[in-house]
Amino acid sequence: MEDNMGVRKGAWTKEEDDLLKQCIEKHGEGNWHQVPLRVGLYRCGKSCRIRWLNYLKPIIKR
Repeated sequence: MEDNMGVRKGAWTKEEDDLLKQCIEKHGEGNWHQVPLRVGLYRCGKSCRIRWLNYLKPIIKR
């Protein structure tokens, strides 16, 4: 699941989703490259941004 640089790929877990939501609630959207560092996610900033905008943002109707 992890490559040489320690960035995780593949499906997101419920725990990762919760960490991302908590970070956005505390710090707000933006500065996406800092998000994984702030909460200890092994994802890239782009992955965090896409996950938030396409799946986790409260205004998304699913």
